[in-house]
Amino acid sequence: MDIVSFKKRFDPFLRAQMDAFVRRASGQVSDIFLRNLIHHPETITLSGGKRLRPYIAFLGYKVFNGKKDAAALRLFAALELFHTFALIHDDIIDRGNKRHGKETTHRFAARRLHALKRRGELNRIAESQAILVGDLLLSWSFESLEQGLVKEGESVSKTVRRVYHKMIEEVILGQMIDVDLTTRRRANTELIYQKMRMKTAGYSFVRPLMIGAAFAGGGKSVEFFSKAFGEPLGVAFQIQDDLFDLMSSAMAIQKNVMTDLAEHQHTVFTQYVFEHGTAAEKKRLQSLMGSSLTKKDCEAARRLFEETGAIIYGKTRIEAELNACERVLSRASFSKKQAQPLYDLVELIRARKA
Repeated sequence: MDIVSFKKRFDPFLRAQMDAFVRRASGQVSDIFLRNLIHHPETITLSGGKRLRPYIAFLGYKVFNGKKDAAALRLFAALELFHTFALIHDDIIDRGNKRHGKETTHRFAARRLHALKRRGELNRIAESQAILVGDLLLSWSFESLEQGLVKEGESVSKTVRRVYHKMIEEVILGQMIDVDLTTRRRANTELIYQKMRMKTAGYSFVRPLMIGAAFAGGGKSVEFFSKAFGEPLGVAFQIQDDLFDLMSSAMAIQKNVMTDLAEHQHTVFTQYVFEHGTAAEKKRLQSLMGSSLTKKDCEAARRLFEETGAIIYGKTRIEAELNACERVLSRASFSKKQAQPLYDLVELIRARKA
């Protein structure tokens, strides 16, 4: 099953889960602003998104011969609920305005508070409210996970919970590294890759694969395979995202562009310039990082990354990581039929444009 077909099959489960939680929470408050605010993340989530993490979990589930598809889909809704929580907080950290073409939660709250002519530091209050809405999603993700495990045996439930909480720990630590990197005038390559392994690879690929495989009753060897296959896939995915942030239009990816540069974020692309660029190129990059970028600045930044060879280097790293995934698959003890969806996943990542 490809990711588009999966999303069509999965979204009714996700919608039902979110509807139930939103109705329950909003039904406990009478204020229309708060009710709309509680509903807003559902609008964002169901308006877009690839459903990558539940899809990866489902692939792990099917590769290891899972048979209870409806139960698995209900369980994997927890991953998307957690992802919505993470995006709400991430948008506050990154000062994002758009998510899937919709206002981010804190921007929605700020606009409504200003329209209502409320008092106080309304933008800060809007961020505070968005943090709290994100916390609701985190709570719902835990509840959804427990609902999905209620009929499972102790061994499966214990493994799924352990991996799920490890996933959360890793993505938060990865995000802490991400934020910390913005404070550094210079970074080191290992820290950049550690961030990618924890924030993207572990969160989006390794742990979802483990969760899906564990729900299907896969053994301990699953975890070794998931790490060996999922880490390079996740690193490739993150380098692609950083590339899109630099080279795509906001319309193409339906979110702000050049955010990494504006937020003084170190990536493999900035690191390449700092390690291989001329003194003038390094100085120019440093002047752009952490700045409010004009259209002219963005164009200059794109030229800088292209002329220094950073873009070619990043694309080379993406391909090397994807080739590593294919080597892992070629050595795995799966049948061709079992492995094919994972080969297809590698090709999906290789071909994506946004």
